[in-house]
Amino acid sequence: MPLIKLGVVIFIIILLLWKKVELWVVLLIGSLFAALLYLMPPLDILKTVLITAKSRTTLRVLGIIIMVMILGSVMKSGEILKVLNKGLSSLLRSRLLQYIVPPALIGLLPMPGGALVSAPMVDEIDTENNLSPEQKTYINFWYRHIWEYFWPLYPGLIVAASIMNVGIRELSLNQWIFTPLAIFAGIPFMLRFNFKVKGKTIPFKPMSIVYILYGLSPILLIIILYLVLNIPILISLLIVTAGTYGYLVIRKKITPFSFWKDMKWKTLLVIFFVFYFKNIMELSGGLSTISQYTGGITGKIIVFILFPFMVGFLTGVNQAYVAISFPLLQTLLLNTPHWIYLNGILVAYVSGFAGVLISPTHLCLVLSREYFGANMNGVYKYLVPSTMIILLGAIIVFLAGVVS
Repeated sequence: MPLIKLGVVIFIIILLLWKKVELWVVLLIGSLFAALLYLMPPLDILKTVLITAKSRTTLRVLGIIIMVMILGSVMKSGEILKVLNKGLSSLLRSRLLQYIVPPALIGLLPMPGGALVSAPMVDEIDTENNLSPEQKTYINFWYRHIWEYFWPLYPGLIVAASIMNVGIRELSLNQWIFTPLAIFAGIPFMLRFNFKVKGKTIPFKPMSIVYILYGLSPILLIIILYLVLNIPILISLLIVTAGTYGYLVIRKKITPFSFWKDMKWKTLLVIFFVFYFKNIMELSGGLSTISQYTGGITGKIIVFILFPFMVGFLTGVNQAYVAISFPLLQTLLLNTPHWIYLNGILVAYVSGFAGVLISPTHLCLVLSREYFGANMNGVYKYLVPSTMIILLGAIIVFLAGVVS
């Protein structure tokens, strides 16, 4: 019976996602259905809203996401990213690196539709139109997303760490290997692209190093504060965002409220209902008896690989598969050795992200394709095999470090 109830909740969520209902609405409806199916008193359903709103975890994650949004906005409108591109075009001698590095560096700063920031940078390099629109779309999209497996500024990783009660640093250290795997997964396809240049390359200028350091300064400061000085990520972001914002306002590069237009309020709603859904599932008792029904290799494949992958593919959003599949994942991993616990998170996270990467609803993929005027089938010719390499890596970890 508990498994049937959970199945109904999952079916409703998947149906709503398939119908393209807003993600925060899906999570709200899924939460209410779960509460009703598990006979949660109406007053407790309302109390859970307050519990979620007052939770330090919820407030901390919302604070981090808001800081990331503001920082991304002011770096773009304050032309910090433009200066970065100017420095890169002069410094990089390898044609391959000239294409890879700009979207990769922009990818260090999570922002909705961030691929549209790096797309002009990629297009500007291809002055002789050697690459097809599909190839440029692939390069821009793929290398924009190589960091999401471990970079501590990404909302999906932040939410996953919070749901699973694991430190972001610990989660990052356990998953970093998938970033070099993603880098190399794209190389075999890019080596077949035509990178030859007939015209003159941009001459090296010593000032290009200064431009790059200036363009990367907010990211470098976050790395120093958080990873070197061990200052909590929210405080590190607050310091860097406030400093960058103040500097750009004083220099009249931005207006005081220029970031307001770039705030994604629906994203904040999604984050809130991610934790509401998790709390409903926990407080209603919906997860407490599930683990006995999802044991064995088949059940684990469904929970750790197929379910996150499917939700990721349907939504194109990291927070979605984390919010929907990770509460169940946490129940299955209870009382397991810590290394298995971490590997279980890794497998589900990477599997879900593989679904996100090839999702036709992924905003960055949609924007990249539209910017370059690419044919989707042509993009998938490169994107799907690269993604399958990543998914294969997750399956290997699953067989070696979860099933055992």
